[in-house]
Amino acid sequence: RKCCLCKNGRYNLCPDMKFFGSPPTNGSLANLVVHPANLCFKLPDNVSLEEGAMCEPLSVGVRACRRAGICPETKALIVGAGPIGLVSMLAARAFGAPRIVIVDIDERRLSFAK
Repeated sequence: RKCCLCKNGRYNLCPDMKFFGSPPTNGSLANLVVHPANLCFKLPDNVSLEEGAMCEPLSVGVRACRRAGICPETKALIVGAGPIGLVSMLAARAFGAPRIVIVDIDERRLSFAK
């Protein structure tokens, strides 16, 4: 971590950062992956790998709710019932939104959201 963004934990904004699955770096769908140790975070013993995998998508939903100012007095509209939409719905519920509407053109995703 060299630049001020990386040093402050905002490595997602670093212009030199490379992410798996986005050009020019291929994805990490493999049994073993070499990854810089300074970008690895040990999960607590009480957090499963499946739960740990949800940290990044959930952080997107939490950030969206914070930016939107979701609180017990606000209603939320979420466009898209895919993975990010679903965790955004869960985050909005946790932030206390009294009414959450989620829309999508895919009926399967909507029924899963219900």
